[in-house]
Amino acid sequence: QPAPYQPTTKTVTRRRFQATHRHFLSGSKICFSSPMKVLLPKIPVGLKTTISTQGSLKPSAQFERVIIRGIEAINIVAQKMKFDEAALDRTVLINGACDEITMIDTEVRGCDVSAAVMTSGTFTRVRFTHCRMAGTDFSRCALKNVTFEDCKLDMTNFRFAKLNTVIFENCTFVESDFQLGELSNVVFKNCRIEQTNFVQC
Repeated sequence: QPAPYQPTTKTVTRRRFQATHRHFLSGSKICFSSPMKVLLPKIPVGLKTTISTQGSLKPSAQFERVIIRGIEAINIVAQKMKFDEAALDRTVLINGACDEITMIDTEVRGCDVSAAVMTSGTFTRVRFTHCRMAGTDFSRCALKNVTFEDCKLDMTNFRFAKLNTVIFENCTFVESDFQLGELSNVVFKNCRIEQTNFVQC
């Protein structure tokens, strides 16, 4: 068995974000100036098993200690999938129905999940890097110790979502929606934010 990856943290200084055009903010815990630590995914060193066939992504499928790489699955129907100590590389899930998805200790790198529906999903110690997520539906999701780095999140829906210890770094938000979300220790660092709704967060 490969040795488990030791838990690490990422420390980011919380800064007041710069929003252009219109933004709406009311009583949310997203603008701070003190450091915050985020737990990073705990992934075993040297994952060797690679899955690259679209048929592997199906409802209730479970992926543990594997790499999902280079799959193009547009309009896929695959609710309740679970990823644990896994990685997704250059995978396309555009307009996918992925409700109630679960990701634990997972890296998502260079993927396109634009317009995918992930409502009521659970994300714990997950890192998204260089992903396209325009119009992705995270409504009613629970995110804890999650980082988004260099991601495009225009028109993304976080309504009624619970975000706890989440960092958005070098991301773009245009017409995104956090209305009625529960935001606790959420950081926007060097992000472009335009016409984004934070009403009643």
